[in-house]
Amino acid sequence: MIDTQTLLAQNPESLEELLHQLTPEVYASIKTAIELGKWADGNKLTQDQLENSMQLLILYEARELPESARTGKKLNTCESGDAETVVLNLQSKGSREQS
Repeated sequence: MIDTQTLLAQNPESLEELLHQLTPEVYASIKTAIELGKWADGNKLTQDQLENSMQLLILYEARELPESARTGKKLNTCESGDAETVVLNLQSKGSREQS
């Protein structure tokens, strides 16, 4: 079995080849690394590793998991049932006084 960092360091011939090598165990390792910001060995993810890992996670989930099990799935907790995101205006007191 290939480890996560080795997989991400490779230059696969195609996206299909990369996804073929991505096992559920490697997927779980990548997801944990993204959540913690570091690999299982304690090394911090670089910005490139973080970005590549997130893209790989999204691709894997889109192909292998039902929509309800994907990271970032829509939560059904909004009382109004409206899926729109509410954006708060968080101006500092000083900037409101200047307006």
